[in-house]
Amino acid sequence: MLVGLLLILTLMSIAWSLWIRRYTWTCRWDVAFTISLASVGAGFLLMSPFASATLGQWLHSITGLWNLEDYLGHDLLIVASTAVAYAMLGRLARGSDLAVLFRRDVKAPALVSIPLLLVTFAAGNGVRVYRPDFLMTPCDPWLAAYWVILGATLVHLLTYTCRALWIIRRDERSRRTANIYICALSVASTCYAIPGLVAITPGPSIGQLRWVVWTGLCLAAIIYSVAAGKAWHDRMRWFAPAPEPDPVHS
Repeated sequence: MLVGLLLILTLMSIAWSLWIRRYTWTCRWDVAFTISLASVGAGFLLMSPFASATLGQWLHSITGLWNLEDYLGHDLLIVASTAVAYAMLGRLARGSDLAVLFRRDVKAPALVSIPLLLVTFAAGNGVRVYRPDFLMTPCDPWLAAYWVILGATLVHLLTYTCRALWIIRRDERSRRTANIYICALSVASTCYAIPGLVAITPGPSIGQLRWVVWTGLCLAAIIYSVAAGKAWHDRMRWFAPAPEPDPVHS
């Protein structure tokens, strides 16, 4: 119940932010940020227990494999992290410099991780054991490797983005928004790391910490999406035409 409520609030905040930023789909330097928001929303929806009970059952009836919707959701989180890294790099570099940095530090790790995730996902309990929440799937060596690769990839991408934001925050005009993004991405990075760390260390199972993971991820996504929507709304206020004087009182 708690996870469902958090997911609903998260998806509502992302939908609101996407509506506020709807004109950025044709804006070259802001579309990457909007893509990241849409990817997070779609990823969370695919990872939800609702998707497992509906889409997951349908995919299993066709392929005989469980949890494919969760794998697709995790891939979308990588897409989202890649997009926001590109958006932040775009604030610091242009042209060939941006292309080189993005290809070397962001695109390459993402492209390497996705096929590795597919192999480790398909080789073990990822496709064999059904749980409404994928975090509750019992770990075997293959699934443990999957969580480690996924966590390492997302932590790298989000940490890289935070490094760019740390430079951006030197500008006083961007400092408050950059600080909020850094806070949200740091919380998300920590939550992404938890399953991989738990999978390779003795102690509680990933399923026992699912409430921590979901709570942190949802709160981070809500903060991130609200800040993104408000930042765009505030920027558009500068371009709004000044109201015409009232002829009665002028």
